[in-house]
Amino acid sequence: MTDPFFKHDPSRLMTCEEAADYLRVEKETLAKWRETGRVDLPFVKLGLKEIRYRYGDILAFIEKRMVANTVEARGLDGRG
Repeated sequence: MTDPFFKHDPSRLMTCEEAADYLRVEKETLAKWRETGRVDLPFVKLGLKEIRYRYGDILAFIEKRMVANTVEARGLDGRG
């Protein structure tokens, strides 16, 4: 798509590779998050194998994980 605003459109669908790159995690990490449901990151299933992530959901995921200190951060991993 040539529209420069599309890149930042919250409804834009990102591939697993794009989402993993943006979050700086491995594709396998995203797959594990999907399989276990341990991390709340919505995804879109297209067909049998195609998975996409909405750019807006990626941004919301990051925003929910913003913390002010280490004590707060420990609460995010479920180990309290």
